[in-house]
Amino acid sequence: MLLAEHQGRWPRRVPSYGKLWKDLKANVAPAKKGQPKDGGMGAYPEDVERVLIGLKIPFLQTTDQADPDSLLARVADAPIMVGMEGKAYGASGHWIVLVRATPQGIEFYDPLLKHVKRKTLPIPRFGSEWDGSSFQLTPPK
Repeated sequence: MLLAEHQGRWPRRVPSYGKLWKDLKANVAPAKKGQPKDGGMGAYPEDVERVLIGLKIPFLQTTDQADPDSLLARVADAPIMVGMEGKAYGASGHWIVLVRATPQGIEFYDPLLKHVKRKTLPIPRFGSEWDGSSFQLTPPK
């Protein structure tokens, strides 16, 4: 979803969802990727980093970031994929793509909500559920 938001800004086409899923090794057991055995299936930050480097796509990354305000200030520049944790996001967390911050909250896309264009998350809730990881692509000017 993050790459789809940047379609047209890159000199080449964005890989298909199926190819990205395979390259992210999202269906590989966590222990085989060096993660805890009890971790959930899906894409870990290390997987995303590896794929972006392989695609030669420049990006900014945060890990264990404690300040959501600095992250939200950057969303005006380009969408940001963030890791979320808590009851609403399953046992191992979930990625969403922030596209805009407003006084009412943060507008985002969720890849699991295919029939919903954008949702809004209240800023205080975002601050308590963000796991500190993020990826923001830095497209060529």
